[in-house]
Amino acid sequence: MGPGGVHDNRPDARVDSPKTYASVDGVSHRLAATADKRCYIGSTVHVSERIKVEVDETRVHATVTIMPGPRCGSDALDQSLVDAGVVHGVCSRTRRKVNRALSAPNRRLEACVIATGQAPVHGCAERLELHFDGSRIAAGTERDGRLNFHARGLLKPAAAGQHVATLHPQVDAAHGVSVEGLRLTATPIPRVATLPRFGLGVVLQSDGRLVATRAGVIDYAAGERLDVVVDYEHRGDVDLRSGHLESRGSLSVHGTVQKNFAVLAEASLAIRGAIAGGSAYSEGDIIVSEKIRTAEYAVVAAGKDVRARLAETAVIQAGETLTVEEDCINSQLHAKVVAVRGRTVGGVIRAEKSIIVRDVGSAQGTPTLLAAGEPLPSPLESACRNATLLDKLESGGKGQTQQGRAGEDSPADATQEARSRSRRVAARAVRLRRIEALLTEASIEIHGVAHPGVTIMLAGRRRLLDQGSCNARFSVDPKTGGIQRTPLAPLGKTGSGN
Repeated sequence: MGPGGVHDNRPDARVDSPKTYASVDGVSHRLAATADKRCYIGSTVHVSERIKVEVDETRVHATVTIMPGPRCGSDALDQSLVDAGVVHGVCSRTRRKVNRALSAPNRRLEACVIATGQAPVHGCAERLELHFDGSRIAAGTERDGRLNFHARGLLKPAAAGQHVATLHPQVDAAHGVSVEGLRLTATPIPRVATLPRFGLGVVLQSDGRLVATRAGVIDYAAGERLDVVVDYEHRGDVDLRSGHLESRGSLSVHGTVQKNFAVLAEASLAIRGAIAGGSAYSEGDIIVSEKIRTAEYAVVAAGKDVRARLAETAVIQAGETLTVEEDCINSQLHAKVVAVRGRTVGGVIRAEKSIIVRDVGSAQGTPTLLAAGEPLPSPLESACRNATLLDKLESGGKGQTQQGRAGEDSPADATQEARSRSRRVAARAVRLRRIEALLTEASIEIHGVAHPGVTIMLAGRRRLLDQGSCNARFSVDPKTGGIQRTPLAPLGKTGSGN
């Protein structure tokens, strides 16, 4: 406590000019010297017999507390305010309230604001507030607290209409006034970095919001540009340095998708390198310049077409046409139309309509299945089921087993099971009608040699080639319902035969 009952809450409280004190009734009080240019750090407290006046750290508010004691006149409050240096912004209504409390002996009044100054308005330059993380994180966090080093957030996908940033206007500096009547200096406008240039992918609204005009990836460089681009190019591999990549538009990867990593694009996806154990998903087309090789649980799935140079131990699914420019080795290909222009050795090829291949199987009799005329699920739905299976395997299947045991005798579970059974029956009927519609257009064409060990399947009808065959087209005979073989002439002229 300083002289005159003045408390400085911080030990480093300082005063620009010397303080003046007077002794009254043996107690030292600070004199009112409003002309002094005092500057305080921390709050100050002035205490008299019944009155406690406190000025907060900001010097903008002063509060008064009345303690029990003998009756006091109104001049006691005025003197206490003067002694505390409070001369600006005193509220007359609060003054009357406090005086009424002082006129009643032994009455207590909790702290109330009796004076209010004017806070300074600090200057602020025009600034951009991002509503996305503009930096690359070291790792993502799973729900159970584990770190996921595959989710690093390198790409920031944005949907059309998404609020990506806010542009705050410049705020001019304005000085304030303390309750002691002193000027509170405002901070001037600081110098800041240049704002980025806004591209065509974002639009500035009247309220300062920056909204994406299209779906894609946020392209941001501090002080340079802010845009949402439909076609984003990633120069490098998809690995631990980049993490998974996701785009609401098109995505082009100038590198290789490594094992356990995935790329996802809502539009088209182009991979200039290879897929070496990773996954790729797109609602549009997928084009892979090099080889596709997927690891366990990895898949390449596209809503439209897939084109690759080579497939080896790969799982590839396409909603429309799947084309392999060279060989297909021990792979699983699913699409409406599948075309392999090189060798097909091992694995399974399934198509709704047609399969066009060159040489199939091997001289060693490698089992190879070609199946057409089968309705196939959506590639992306099938990929989601694959991911769900992976989650179950990681959890050991415990959650599903416990849930099933807990609800064995539940009437609600019985009702749910009945509904599921009805849906399965309806889906089976739709599938059968679809198979009947595919009978007339399903075909398998082999423009080369089919080695023994190759199995031909058309709309559920199976035929094992125990002898070599070449230049043949297999389809369903509308008369007998069996599989018929039609030779293919080298120049495209066909003859008939079974």
